[in-house]
Amino acid sequence: MKAERECELRVIGYNHGTGKNEGTFGSLICISEDYDEHESGGVKCAISGFSDEERQTIWDTFNEDWLDKIVTVRYNETIKSRSYKCWSLFLPRFVEKRIDRTEADSTDRILSI
Repeated sequence: MKAERECELRVIGYNHGTGKNEGTFGSLICISEDYDEHESGGVKCAISGFSDEERQTIWDTFNEDWLDKIVTVRYNETIKSRSYKCWSLFLPRFVEKRIDRTEADSTDRILSI
């Protein structure tokens, strides 16, 4: 049985979609509140797990309703990222948008879950 954990991350962008997702996005790029790309610190990952309907809605309203917003992400474990040179999440999946939050979780909190 795989462990499942959840954390809150900030949406900072997206990866372009390919295949059936061409014309929208493939995944959302999300970070912890203390992420710093120059210091190689924090948590950064690309999340997926969207239905076709969710994907289209997010794409249509990305800049207004999703960019710089907080989302809940379900994942199996924290891992060291080879791509981003920081922490990442193994099998990150979208759970929900958090309209009640203005800050993402810190790396310390995510690592302690």
